[in-house]
Amino acid sequence: MSKFSNLTKRVSAYRFPAQVRTASNLIANVYSLIVGIIFVPLYINYIGIEAYGVIGAFNGITTFLWLFDFGITTNINREMSKFYEQKDKRDLLDVKKTLEIVCYGLSGLITIFLSGFIALLAFYWFNSDRFTPAYLFSVLAILAFSLVLQFPIAFYTGGLLGLNQQIPLNFINIFINTLKCVGSYAAVIYFDDKIRAFLIFQMILAVLQVLILKIALTKFTETDGYRGKFKSEVLRRLKKFTSELFANNLVIILLMQSDKVILSRVLSLEDFGYYMLAYSITTMTVGIFSNSVTNVIFPNFSRLVAQDNRLELIKNFHLSSQLMAWGMVSIATILAFFSQEILLIWARNPAVAEKTSLLLSVWAIGMGLNALTLIPYYLQLANGRSNISFRFNLIALILNIPALIISSHFYGALGAAFCWLILNSVYLFTFVPVIRNNFLNFSLKDWYFKDVGKIALVGVLIGAGFRWFLTADISHLYLFIAIGICFLTIAGLTFFITELPKFTMQYDLFYKLKRRFL
Repeated sequence: MSKFSNLTKRVSAYRFPAQVRTASNLIANVYSLIVGIIFVPLYINYIGIEAYGVIGAFNGITTFLWLFDFGITTNINREMSKFYEQKDKRDLLDVKKTLEIVCYGLSGLITIFLSGFIALLAFYWFNSDRFTPAYLFSVLAILAFSLVLQFPIAFYTGGLLGLNQQIPLNFINIFINTLKCVGSYAAVIYFDDKIRAFLIFQMILAVLQVLILKIALTKFTETDGYRGKFKSEVLRRLKKFTSELFANNLVIILLMQSDKVILSRVLSLEDFGYYMLAYSITTMTVGIFSNSVTNVIFPNFSRLVAQDNRLELIKNFHLSSQLMAWGMVSIATILAFFSQEILLIWARNPAVAEKTSLLLSVWAIGMGLNALTLIPYYLQLANGRSNISFRFNLIALILNIPALIISSHFYGALGAAFCWLILNSVYLFTFVPVIRNNFLNFSLKDWYFKDVGKIALVGVLIGAGFRWFLTADISHLYLFIAIGICFLTIAGLTFFITELPKFTMQYDLFYKLKRRFL
């Protein structure tokens, strides 16, 4: 074996500490954010805001299909988190093979369903002056196939996350995202049918991503040549947790996508496109950071729950909450206070900035509050439960749909955005205490005031101060610099009022990596 091959094998087998894995997630997701910031406005300019609205509406309407994942991604993540601690790994490989076969079976059934569903959307749902129903049908067919590919992608991603292989996973994602952005931009430049060219290239990259992730998960779970067998008893063992996940995911999807379904019918495609633009920007920023944290903490929580190490679990819970609050406050404060300036710099279109800015501010605050409840939510999942979330989400759904219909009728997209903000404000003060009483005896006072409250207070004060001093008549360059300084000030000061510096410097990473690999 060559020296390089030996080094590669040792690197792939090394279990990086949580600090490195979290940093790896952030780097990869920030990279994805940057290329998104660069390329999304270019896509919109070529394919048009109406086509962007069609894509967003289809993704929103068909999100309910993720119900038929039946919690496979969560289950494979949770089960693989036990892989390195378990001496006999053959049972876990049987779990992987069983869930993989089920995943592809469900993907086939969803493909059959979508074949008829897209015809209904193309001919009877969308109201477009630009596209004929036949053309919409062809576009939706490509989108549907790309959607089906997301199920195996999510499965293999969940398995790698459970194995704490975030670093190789992030290398794969960076590679795919780079090809996706650059190649899709080339496609819309060189082909006349820009919308279909854009979507076809995205579909091809999804196929490539499935193949690479499958190879990676197989490589990391190799055990004496045994790759697992399909066993029906695995499904029986996971039945209770899976049924709870299905019920919970049902109400989550209805809750999260009800605004998009309602607005896609109430608003024009142009106005709906502005709403989806605000939603997409928020997801690319707030959502990217929250995913970076939860992708690390969920397998860690699952491992500690399996070991019944409650003291370490409490410590991890508070530290994870501080990390999430730090990121959410830093990002959401900037988006809330400087939404119009950010949109103007990014899109370079005053009309888009004016019509989207308030939507972006409201969505950013609501998404920030939602992310704070993710740490308690994943603590619940790590314990193999989701029934508490189901009850909360069911009540919220019953109350939120009438509120969305009324608010969107009188106030349009802005009314729907405020419904999201109010809902997450209520969640923050009701869901967390219930999780504490059922799963982990952590300090509520510390969580609200130490883990979240003081970080939010400092961040909002700094953001308000910069907003007051910043004038509207400065150039884009100075505006960009001022917003950047504000972000760094918030992130820097809030970081040092938490326990994160002590956690970050806990390991002499260079020394450890050098000793391990060199």
